[in-house]
Amino acid sequence: MRQGHVEAEVIPVVDVPITFEGHARFNVANALAASAAAYALGLSIADIQMGLQTFHPTPGQNPGRTNLIDADGMKVLIDYGHNVPALEALSGLVGCIPARRRISVASAPGNRRDEDLFTLGTLLARMHDVVFIYETDARGRTPGDAARLLREGAESVPGTCRVEVIMEEQQAVERAFEEASEGDLLVLLIDDVDSAIERIRGAASGRLPPQRQTVRRHDARRPPGRQAADPAAGRQSLCAGASRGKRYSDRRWPYRRPGA
Repeated sequence: MRQGHVEAEVIPVVDVPITFEGHARFNVANALAASAAAYALGLSIADIQMGLQTFHPTPGQNPGRTNLIDADGMKVLIDYGHNVPALEALSGLVGCIPARRRISVASAPGNRRDEDLFTLGTLLARMHDVVFIYETDARGRTPGDAARLLREGAESVPGTCRVEVIMEEQQAVERAFEEASEGDLLVLLIDDVDSAIERIRGAASGRLPPQRQTVRRHDARRPPGRQAADPAAGRQSLCAGASRGKRYSDRRWPYRRPGA
């Protein structure tokens, strides 16, 4: 932090959980911006340090945004990266997480330009070994058209990435879990985060969660009788599951250094 000629170090980047030890460069930028804004509003360096140290990329505190979870020997990264800039930013982090294979479930709304959907498909293929494409919201397109463009983009990339189209989101997620095995990284670029968390818990406990109605992140309406989730309660439930011996965790991972 700098004001005039006075400089003060706020915190080492490796101690800020949302940066994943600096590999999530987009969250390094977010942390810098948040720190500057907080300082301008009069918060002390100690307060800023505390905020940065205690904000974690978990489903409880920041659902659907770079949630990295261990599930029975696999790693699962949940994010809402549905456009080209978001996926470009995420690619650096995905590449630094050690994995035997990288398997993705991905989609994009139909109101993206044709060239953007095609480019998104190419990025998915370059980042992953297997890609399962679903369709989230046609938004004026013919059903299946957005998925087709994503697939064409992915299949245009030379290499060994395998691409499948499974139109329904939960079926695509289930197919990805069937495909994955110990040591793999699942990258779930999805809308229905709650169902994915239930599926991860099911994988950890050896059971499958019941199917339920999908609630999209972009749908502002909440089903009748459903209350807003308590972020703290969500985090406690994950930690409580781990303490009971279930094999999943949202703790920090060892990351592979670039070039290692």
